[in-house]
Amino acid sequence: MYSVLYGDEGTEREAFAAMCFGQANCTVEASRDETSGDFAITFDEKSYGKKILVEVGGKNKKEKSADFVLRDNTDYLALNAIPFWLLAMLW
Repeated sequence: MYSVLYGDEGTEREAFAAMCFGQANCTVEASRDETSGDFAITFDEKSYGKKILVEVGGKNKKEKSADFVLRDNTDYLALNAIPFWLLAMLW
């Protein structure tokens, strides 16, 4: 839908990530500080409110101070960088 309406590719990535985490029964919140990451995600009630900061971006996205970076246009895992296509496994 975003590409049909000439939307921003970065916004499309972030919307898809939020939808996938939401469908996996995670609590998704916008990060309070944009310099640290895009989303704060809580996986379940047993995690005692521990939030994981996630940054969403393209192939060359820097990690800022987020716990994980979801990178588009990559095929392999690297330290805390996760390929964006793996989000489809949550959905």
